[in-house]
Amino acid sequence: MKLKLTIIMILSIFMVNTIYSSNKEQRITVPIDVMATGGAGIASVNRFSMLYMNPAALGVNAYNAFSVLKIGATINYDLIELAMEYAEAGDIDYANFSEEEWQRLLNLKAYAGINSPLALGYIGYGIGILLYNDIVTSFKINQAPGLPSVDLGIFSDIGLSVNYGFEVPLPFFIGKFSKLYAGINLKYIFRIKQDGYRMSLLEAFDIVSAITEGERGLLVGHCISSDVGFLFDTPNIAVGLVIRDWFNPPFVWGEYNYVDGSLVKMETDYEIERTYFYPSLDIGMAYKSVQNLFVLSEMNFYFDIVNSLDFSENYLLKLRLGAEVTLLRVFKFRAGLYKGYPTIGLGIDLPVINFNFAYYTEELGRAPGNIPQERIMFDIHLIF
Repeated sequence: MKLKLTIIMILSIFMVNTIYSSNKEQRITVPIDVMATGGAGIASVNRFSMLYMNPAALGVNAYNAFSVLKIGATINYDLIELAMEYAEAGDIDYANFSEEEWQRLLNLKAYAGINSPLALGYIGYGIGILLYNDIVTSFKINQAPGLPSVDLGIFSDIGLSVNYGFEVPLPFFIGKFSKLYAGINLKYIFRIKQDGYRMSLLEAFDIVSAITEGERGLLVGHCISSDVGFLFDTPNIAVGLVIRDWFNPPFVWGEYNYVDGSLVKMETDYEIERTYFYPSLDIGMAYKSVQNLFVLSEMNFYFDIVNSLDFSENYLLKLRLGAEVTLLRVFKFRAGLYKGYPTIGLGIDLPVINFNFAYYTEELGRAPGNIPQERIMFDIHLIF
């Protein structure tokens, strides 16, 4: 009876948060090797990005490493293409823009992200610790009858994640080589942001002008959150489950301005609404094939379903599928399907420095094919 009540309570939390999601906060951290494998990797146990995916994977102790720093970026392909054209043209004369040029500019959906230089951490002996930072800026103009609207998002995070994974004893009859792991993490996120959705062009311009002139500040908030994960591992197949942000953690906000190089809190006559990381249930499976050949060192296949209990979202946008092939123990070729779109990637793992590249398509609409945005990612990671 207690188990039934617990299950009903958990499902109720997920359903309520699906309905009332107007104050939902964004998760902006995206591991590049995970995106290259279609965004899948909840059941992976042999890469540094498992710190972001499933704390239970740390209990396997298949990976030990120190991370020193990371220099990486993400940008959408349309923005690169437009910037290169403007760079070749030299001075831009907006007064002589043709209707086609104005239409292209108004249809631009810009996205740029930086994760640098913080990536200080350690994985080993069931423990994972990481201090990191991420910056994301997005700008989208929504065409509509009458005046278009604007979606603006500027986020800057400094995060600390402390993870612990351990083995859970299983009855002997389940299998000699089958193991169950559990894990939990504790996350602290310090976030600076300014965002607005469905704003008029005039409102967006006023916000940017007010911030640059010091009349309006940036929102500064912090959040303490936690994930709980499980991993059932066999020699070739692993199944993972993660409950992210399981206690519905809030962001507490204040409005700050830069004065003489430091943040100073502004006095406001209104209360800033709290936002939340809503709980999500992610499940995944991995097939592992370790090869003894020198050329073909390893093959891994991943399949995930993210936020599986949020039925307000098109279910095709939840599916992740990917593969990773390691050659000569150095070169990692990655590919997959992310939200119905193909992804490709390459990793080069040297003794101290790792290089990673990924191409993927983000869906900005409500279903695959509505508003695709092509993006590329790259990073250089010092890890040993």
